[in-house]
Amino acid sequence: MIRNAGFVRRVAPSFVEVIAANNVDIVLDVGANDGDYGRDLRDEGYRGRIHSFEPLPSAYERLSRSIWDDPLWDAVPYGVGDQPGTLQLNISNADVFSSFKQLNEFGQASANAKVVDTVEAQVVRLDQYLVDPEKLLTY
Repeated sequence: MIRNAGFVRRVAPSFVEVIAANNVDIVLDVGANDGDYGRDLRDEGYRGRIHSFEPLPSAYERLSRSIWDDPLWDAVPYGVGDQPGTLQLNISNADVFSSFKQLNEFGQASANAKVVDTVEAQVVRLDQYLVDPEKLLTY
């Protein structure tokens, strides 16, 4: 939206409007951290199911606590990848930058993205999760 002299002009539809127009009833939030994206969707009116994947234990705990009373929002303590198993997760100074990937040149220059620790994290394939999440995951 653009605000100018008291007028509001829409530049594009919101993401939730696009979701509604296309009858999307499930959102997969990969790398959810503590759930900001899902909360933004809820704040904008999305009422469908959300599956938030977050492999970093501290972020997963914050996510789980923040959505405990939303029956259509699942927190999944796994990362997502092309093969199931485990991977080393690089934990950054600011955990929102934590990643399975190595830092690029830009990330190496940022104190917030500096890797301060690693943790072994479970990884699941989306196609396997979506077939039967209850059977696949025992968290």
